[in-house]
Amino acid sequence: MITAIDIANLRGIAAGRLEGLAALTILTGPNGCGKSTVLDALLIAANPDPGGAVGRTVRRRPETRDGARWLIRGSLGEHSASLTLTRASVRSNTLLDARRAAKTIDGPPPYSEISSVRTDTNMRTLFTADNAHEVIHDKRPNSSLPPVRLIDPGLTTPLVSVFSEAARRGRRADAYALLTDLIPGFESLDILTEDDGTPALYTTLKGAAVPVGLAGDGVQSFIQLALELSALEGGLALIEEPEVYQHPRAIHRTASVLLAAMRRKVQIVLSTHSLELIDALLDAASDTDLEHIALFNLRLDGGLLRSSRYPGPDIAFNRDVVANDLR
Repeated sequence: MITAIDIANLRGIAAGRLEGLAALTILTGPNGCGKSTVLDALLIAANPDPGGAVGRTVRRRPETRDGARWLIRGSLGEHSASLTLTRASVRSNTLLDARRAAKTIDGPPPYSEISSVRTDTNMRTLFTADNAHEVIHDKRPNSSLPPVRLIDPGLTTPLVSVFSEAARRGRRADAYALLTDLIPGFESLDILTEDDGTPALYTTLKGAAVPVGLAGDGVQSFIQLALELSALEGGLALIEEPEVYQHPRAIHRTASVLLAAMRRKVQIVLSTHSLELIDALLDAASDTDLEHIALFNLRLDGGLLRSSRYPGPDIAFNRDVVANDLR
């Protein structure tokens, strides 16, 4: 299990350390306090394929043109970032170096080409501003590392492949039970083909098959979360605001999904602006579960990441403090 992450010069974070990460870690704080950047750092530093993770980190901000140019914090002149991960008392370091791509060699910073080196495996990758990454050394991901999955309900996901993964894990019935309880008339999820032969995930409601994308944003985001967590066997799940689009009843089901994954030894780090989600997690958690939960309230002070940590049993007692940044 990952217990700490040190971040230097990634996006808006000049320096910061989070220590005492738990089996289920909740990140709270106002907009711009570094929650998403912490998820980005964990995605890159813990990933068996750091080059692919750099690409995923950049592509999840599609509104930013040449997003690779903004991955390294450059407002103070730094052109490299360092991510140090602590897992079971073993530290590993990933170095990101920014430079001008050949086509912009005469241009000013910020830079448009990112190279990454993981010091423990010497795995080197290059990511360019056109969102394509090329493995320069050791083309095989490090299969000895646990899987890492970023779940962002705000972005589209190929649900056909995620559904297939969950089915292969034997957890389709678990997802069905949650969806039956949440969605009136739910019967099944099925992979059907569109007119052009493209496979797509459909949900059958009261006998009629409807593309998941047309079943409502809340239904789609909940199905995505339930399937993606069901598909994981151990490893790390990074979740960006799982409450997005959710009705209060669905938020309680989301809490159940998160706790069930944690009990299966999936480590979860999530960001949230929802006091309702935190309350739902506390309501559904057993005393044993609470011992494996921690909440970090983040703030960013001139690029320095600050945090207050509350262990699971203390979160309820500090609810008013947490609520100040969520209300």
